[in-house]
Formats: sequence, structure tokens, C-alpha cells
Amino acid sequence: MSAEDAGRFGVESPRTPEQPMAFTVGEFKGGVFRAWGWFLLFSLPAFLFVPSGLGWNGVYGNPVESLLMGIPLALVVFLPIGFPLVVLPWSIAAVILGSPFAYILGISLRRVRALWVHVAAFTVLGVAISVATAAIAVITEFIPAPAMVGFVLASGIAVPLGWYRIARRALENDEIAAASVDAVLALPEG
Repeated sequence: MSAEDAGRFGVESPRTPEQPMAFTVGEFKGGVFRAWGWFLLFSLPAFLFVPSGLGWNGVYGNPVESLLMGIPLALVVFLPIGFPLVVLPWSIAAVILGSPFAYILGISLRRVRALWVHVAAFTVLGVAISVATAAIAVITEFIPAPAMVGFVLASGIAVPLGWYRIARRALENDEIAAASVDAVLALPEG
């Protein structure tokens, strides 16, 4: 299918042979929200590190005891209180501050066809944004340092996963649109 045929049938894609991984702003926003949603889900286990952090800080027991004894504490106190008061606002700030970097990265990689390069680059970006955000949260004593590990891991998984899912969907939609246009063009006129 040519770009002219695609435009004629209203299925234009920003992807071209020269820029096989170009994405629209809408696709970018979809990737951001998917990554954020995955982060929120994957950050839930990070709360198990909060009681362990209290043990390392000498609040109670040693780190192993505090992790085992702190699971109920994490589920009853840290999760219902910490999630809406800490994770949501800090993750919203990370999304707002990190999105321009993700957009620049996406534009920089639009000529690179290899998906693994994109996944690796967005993993590094997700970890870097998470480390910066979590470090500020630790310094300001919003979370204990061990909890930072869980949130960084959550982000390191969520950001490339959000990007990958939206990229695969966009590329699959291009293939479907191309097949549809090719099918219409193959119909006999009459």
C-alpha cells in the first residue's frame, strides 16, 4: 500500500520506510498512561519493603524480621495510606516531569526499526526517572530507602511495557489498515 492510497482511504500513519517507528501524539499519550497504569500495579509489592526499611532504620527488629512481621502492617497501614498519599502524587509528578524526556527519546528513535533498542532505551529512561523521583522521596523522608528499590523495579518494568504495548498496537493497526486498503484496491471496479 502506498502512502497516497492510505491517505485516500483515511488510514494515514506517521510511520514511513524512512521513519518506521514514528508515533502520533495520541499514541505517545497512550504509552504514557499505559506505563503509569503498569507502574501503579507493579508498585504495590514495593510496600512490602517499607516495613523492612523501618527495620534497617532501627525502628523495630532487623530487616528480615521487619519484612516478615511487617507484611500485615504493609497491607493494613502502608498500602491504604501510602498509596493515595505517596505513590499517586509522586508518580503523577514523575509522569509530568518524565514525559518530555520520553517524547524526545521517542522522536530520537523514530528511524530505528529494532524493537529491542526501543525497549532497552525506555527501560533505562524509566529507571532513571524512577531513581531521581525515589531519591527525592527518600531525601525528603516520604519513603524509607529500601522502598526505593521496589519502586525503581516497578518503573523499570512498567515504562518499557507501556511503550511496547502501544507500539505493537500501532504497528498492528498499520498492518490491518494496509491489508484493508489492499483488499479494497484489489476489488474489481464496476
